[in-house]
Parts: sequence; structure tokens; C-alpha cells
Amino acid sequence: MRSMLIVLLITLPSLVFGKGVFGTGWVLSSDYEKYTELNNLGNWRVVNYRDDFGELTGRRGLNLSAEGSFSNSATSNSLLSIDFAWNQTDLENPTFYLDEYGRNPVRGKYRDRLDNTMECLFRDSKGDTRTMDLYQSYGSDQLYATESTYKARDFNSENTKIFKDLVREGDKLMFVCERYFSDVYKFTLDFKYAENAKRKMNE
Repeated sequence: MRSMLIVLLITLPSLVFGKGVFGTGWVLSSDYEKYTELNNLGNWRVVNYRDDFGELTGRRGLNLSAEGSFSNSATSNSLLSIDFAWNQTDLENPTFYLDEYGRNPVRGKYRDRLDNTMECLFRDSKGDTRTMDLYQSYGSDQLYATESTYKARDFNSENTKIFKDLVREGDKLMFVCERYFSDVYKFTLDFKYAENAKRKMNE
């Protein structure tokens, strides 16, 4: 009888107090872990867009933040803050926001958008490295990638498609971007849990 009791105790599933399919309470640890994994957003956060009057538009998006470094003729390896934006149109134009010293937005200096082009290399978790251009309008703090062959060089257009797929897959990418011959920006973005984040955004 004692040996049977020991076996029964060992084989009983473990319980934890948390959220499960039917609400909060005692749930199987395996179910809790699955629920937690499915609701993990990693570095992503859901944002609600507002109009110029500060009122909610009903549109939502995803932001992902990170830190890196930048160098130019005046500084070396200084703090860089990065925000990546993914909207409900499913990465129509992936947008990057770079802030030097964590507070000074990187803006387009020239009237011609092409003169503000930032040439980037990105490397995926498999070690494959590709090029991708980021475009910016005069005075804007938005750097965006595009698949449009009207706007982008052909090989960069194809690489932008690959970049979007890697974001959706939740890959981790390293970037080295250069502009104006002296401005260099280095950062890493971890897109893990992108599928969870997109599902949460559309709820």
C-alpha cells in the first residue's frame, strides 16, 4: 500500500495558481506554461494610435524598442535608442526611429529623399547577411524600408521582402547602417514572439 501511494504521488500532475483556458484558478502547470508562452510578447508592445487632436483613431500597431550605438565625426560608440513600428497593414512600410544619445531624433537633412538614404546591412540568426536601404523625407524622423521597385533598387526590394518574412518569423537581426559617409549606426532587434504580438494587436 505504501509503495502504491508513493507511485501515485509521483505521477500526479503538478498544479499552479494562474490563468488558464477557463479563467484564473488552479491549472495544470503544462497548461499554464502553454498559456504563458502563447501570451508572451517579448520586446513587443501594442500601441493605440491617436490623431492630431489626441483622440483614439481605432487603429493599433506594434512597437519594439532596443538600444545600440552610433559613431560620427564628433563621437564614437555613443548611446542610440531604436524604435521599430509594425502597423496593422502587415509591414507595408517597416519603419525605424533612431534617437542619438537616446533623445535626439535622426532626421532627413536633404530635400531629395534619395540623398537621405541610409544603407544597411542586416544579419539573421543563420549568419546570412543582406543589404537593405532605409529612406527618409526631409525633416522627418521616420526611416522606412519599401518593396516598391519604383522607389527601391531591385536587389534591395527583394531583400526587404526577406526582412519582412524574418520579422514575422520572430528572428533576431543585427544591423549596421551608414549614411553621409561618416554616420554609422549599430543595433540588434529581437523580433521573437512576433506572431503572438500580431494576434494580440488584432484582438
